[in-house]
Amino acid sequence: MSVLRGVLGGLSAVIGFVLVMPLLALALPFWIVAWFTRVLATWREPRHTSWRELLTFDAAIGWKPRPHLNTHHIVTTQDGIFHTITDEEGWPGPRRLEDHDVVVFGDSFAFGYGVDSHRAFFAQARELRIKAIGAPGYNMTQEVLLMRQLAPRLSGKVVVWFIFIGNDLDENLNPYTFDYWRMPFVRETAPGVWEIVTDHISPERLPYTLDGYRDKYRWVRVHTDLHSDSFLSRRAYPACAYLIEQGRNICAAAGARLVILTIPDRFVLRQSGIEDMRSRCADLASFDPDLPDKKIRAACRALGVPFVAGKQSLRLGDYKELDPHWNEQGHRRVAELIEEIYVDAALDVAHAGVGGPLSP
Repeated sequence: MSVLRGVLGGLSAVIGFVLVMPLLALALPFWIVAWFTRVLATWREPRHTSWRELLTFDAAIGWKPRPHLNTHHIVTTQDGIFHTITDEEGWPGPRRLEDHDVVVFGDSFAFGYGVDSHRAFFAQARELRIKAIGAPGYNMTQEVLLMRQLAPRLSGKVVVWFIFIGNDLDENLNPYTFDYWRMPFVRETAPGVWEIVTDHISPERLPYTLDGYRDKYRWVRVHTDLHSDSFLSRRAYPACAYLIEQGRNICAAAGARLVILTIPDRFVLRQSGIEDMRSRCADLASFDPDLPDKKIRAACRALGVPFVAGKQSLRLGDYKELDPHWNEQGHRRVAELIEEIYVDAALDVAHAGVGGPLSP
């Protein structure tokens, strides 16, 4: 009986194989085409590096982009590979700072992270020459130090300072951030008295990992605290105002015109993001979806610095789907916004209180 079962089993297997052969024969060409497509795509794909390899240690500010880059880097495997060009100092674009009308300071948004350099906002302006000074991971403290370094070269220029609401405000207070070197920060030495701290900067990586930075809910908690009365917001906004004051003084002494442009996180452009923050807020009575812009606008008004809320111009469709940065449409929109800012700054419209996007 067992022999008979074995024979029948073998016969069934042969019959099954014979029946499935036509299906395999039909599927084989498609499988071959798919395999060759993957191989060809990999072969044609430019040599690339990780975005962390675009950066090098800098003793003054923690890190900066490598000079003379002309390379491709990968953001995420789903998002693709992008071409990056830097000048002899490591800043985005091939031309030197002196050849531009506008200088933009900021973090990865200023760097043009996530799109090819020739499609970033600084290459999109029609009649305006824009130079970006920034790198992934920068906070406002690093950008103030860069303004100090470059002050002699800012004379006669409009300086647009990107403040990314997503992480700049809290990271101004932190001496470290994950996957980077130590970074400058500000601390309060007495009530209302702030200073920039840099003596901890070194090429040594942290001896431990900051796992909290990898917690996807951390950013929601930070956003919630920044949109309400909290321990963080009571420190973050005075620190931000102090840094804006430093930037104003540097630009004024250099003969440059400073304008603040806040960059919203795409998270707060979704109603679901607002509701998520609201549900986590410890002081719901103080929760305000526009609080960061209101606080920074008030600081700018007190300091006489023109202010532009990017939230009024940017839309969710201006951001990438798999990465928190702008897509090409977003970069075009920001280029147009900077052109408007430049015209208003050149005409001193903000101080006259006439039209334009600037708000004193």
